Amino acid sequence: MPAPRMLLFDFFPRAGFLWRRWQGSPRILRSSSRDTVVQRALIVTSGGRVGLRRRDAQRLMVGAVNLVAEKINGESGIRPDEGIIEYLEQSANFSELSKAIGPEVWTELIFQMADARSKYKRRTPQALQDSDSNQVTTLALAVDGLLAAAGDRWDWLALEFYAYPHLMGEEMDYEIDEDSSEEEGDHDKKEEDPEGKDKPKDKGKGKDKDKKPPAREMEGDRPRRRRL
Repeated sequence: MPAPRMLLFDFFPRAGFLWRRWQGSPRILRSSSRDTVVQRALIVTSGGRVGLRRRDAQRLMVGAVNLVAEKINGESGIRPDEGIIEYLEQSANFSELSKAIGPEVWTELIFQMADARSKYKRRTPQALQDSDSNQVTTLALAVDGLLAAAGDRWDWLALEFYAYPHLMGEEMDYEIDEDSSEEEGDHDKKEEDPEGKDKPKDKGKGKDKDKKPPAREMEGDRPRRRRL
């Protein structure tokens, strides 16, 4: 029996992070197609090995994140007229991994890692954090270093809007897996009732069926937002 396919989530550490669960779906980014982009980039950057190991994937991530933190205050760092988003997009050229991922997905990946790390620090009691200290990975420490290097220039609000376009009025439900097909579900229903013999639903009871559900409220305990 073949081993189950590993998801991108499987390559990231749990210690020191609290990842968003996306309605229970184990994803790092807001769609599985974006997760696939990162996973393929990790495989290519590691030499194209199909059996990519978790340790190798995290080593590649740590190197890429440390490079961003190292350059953030250097000559190629954030210019006075530049924001954190522009800088992170630019930082996609710093390493082979980030080049393979691409600026847009890379920027969201950095945000999601920083968000998961900050959420862990806010929600985990200090005593438990101390007991977890020997399990905290180098990736968690690399994210800490990046946030420290960025300082007040790290703009949580701008990055959150960048990661979730629906907040700016775009028609997009980031909680729904983009790889899941509603057409497949419709096809199954047609197979069950090929001649359309099912009784029609009471139209009076479905008068609100076309009403769009309210947008999902963002978490109230996000990191403190800083403006540039």
